[in-house]
Amino acid sequence: MSSTVPDLGWLQSLALRTDLFLVGADADIMVDQNWIAVRTPAFPTLRTGNALLFPRIPTPADVEEWVNLLLTKVGDAAETTCRIAWEGGAASAETYRQFTAMGFEPYDSLSMMTDAVVARPGSASASVRAVHGENDWADLLNFQRRLSDALGVEDEGFVTQRLELLRRRAHQGCAAWFTSHQDGQVIGSCGVLLGHGVARLQQLETTQEHRRAGVATSLVIAAAQWAFAQTNVARLVAVADPKYHAASLFRTLGFRDHDLACGVAPAGTVPAHIS
Repeated sequence: MSSTVPDLGWLQSLALRTDLFLVGADADIMVDQNWIAVRTPAFPTLRTGNALLFPRIPTPADVEEWVNLLLTKVGDAAETTCRIAWEGGAASAETYRQFTAMGFEPYDSLSMMTDAVVARPGSASASVRAVHGENDWADLLNFQRRLSDALGVEDEGFVTQRLELLRRRAHQGCAAWFTSHQDGQVIGSCGVLLGHGVARLQQLETTQEHRRAGVATSLVIAAAQWAFAQTNVARLVAVADPKYHAASLFRTLGFRDHDLACGVAPAGTVPAHIS
């Protein structure tokens, strides 16, 4: 089964298109020839579900108009957790200065794509299992709460709501989740969502002490195997902060850079990395 995301018109960016796989039919999406507005009233704290997208790079003259349009089309979430994003690459330094003056900071995401995950022999040594029953979902929630507490970047309500969205997609048949365990505790997790012939990795995470130990690689391989076994899925997409180490991991597994979606978000709300 595919995601319930509607047709997105002119939008070509894999980073921005697949961002919407999570919210699916829960989002109100308006497609105009000059912009796409995304609102998710049930989840106002989800940045990718409350955004204004453009087909071109902004100029300094666009900044005030785009911010006002964000407030008009996205609503209350625009003041705290939202994103203005565009296709085509980075804006000029003056444009970013204008956004900064209006209370925003850069927030970019790199999409990467593969039609086959390739791992070095012996690099995927961790055991992985699919999340199915109530106990599995509870363990996953506790794991995400532990990571959130360690990073100090998200509140418990946000983590719980986000996981409920993911769980809903899994029950609809358009998502799956995988975890790796050690000594009875989750040490890593990765989700994968489907939409329009593409699968998108979601929130690849491991504990700090289990990085570079094959856990992330094992999780990606399990998610990829599930995704490519689904009907009409020919491409697997990963999205990461272009400056974060996850991008390097994806390249070692056969992912190729596809597009850089540039944008801005309210200052002080940009996470340490995008997962």
